[in-house]
Amino acid sequence: MVYVISILIFVTLFFECYGFIFRHIGAINNSSSLGYSLHVQSATISRFGTLLSYPLIAYKLEIGITNNTLSLIPLVSFSLVAITLTFFLKFKNFNILFSSFLLKNLSRMSGHQGVFINKLDLTPVFRNKNEEISKTDKFRLVYLGTFSFLFTASSFFLTSILANQFLEYRATIIQCTPFISGIGTLISVVYFDTTLSNLIDKNPNSFRTIELAWKARIYGSLTASALFCFTYLL
Repeated sequence: MVYVISILIFVTLFFECYGFIFRHIGAINNSSSLGYSLHVQSATISRFGTLLSYPLIAYKLEIGITNNTLSLIPLVSFSLVAITLTFFLKFKNFNILFSSFLLKNLSRMSGHQGVFINKLDLTPVFRNKNEEISKTDKFRLVYLGTFSFLFTASSFFLTSILANQFLEYRATIIQCTPFISGIGTLISVVYFDTTLSNLIDKNPNSFRTIELAWKARIYGSLTASALFCFTYLL
């Protein structure tokens, strides 16, 4: 059951991160808003993972689960996110095939396949990495992106572990989840996401922006994995 929950959470986190590519593809095709919508669509559909997994975690808390076992769930999920995004960054051809597959199906689902279907040679999408990005923008993308993802993605697991440790206050602790995730969300919408959109609009033909955004998610996932590895070993 623990590994099933981990896979479900991985699916949600991965597609939320991978979906940045649709904003890039939309910008290349002069359809930035539609590209953003496809990103939102992929992330929303993938949330069936948390829809199923969070109640299962809550059930585990009710019937009794050790913090070691509970920590194993995010440890596996975040490790898989880091490994998978690194794989797609390294192997361009697999990235092209996978993004083409998702693009075709999401476009058909939304009824806008005519916008992209005739322009599915995505090789140029992953070719150009020569965009000059300022140190400030890199900081916002990589470091603030890592920090915000760490807060938003880890908050539920942190409060669940604390709630499992202090059962008499578990309801109060669980209710603190939106506060912790809200810190990451605020940083993301003010700095990370606006910087990402601005750079894509300025140079839609460069994959460099998406590469940095994915690296932020990889670093955030590795940091989260280390954190929950520590709680697992306690």
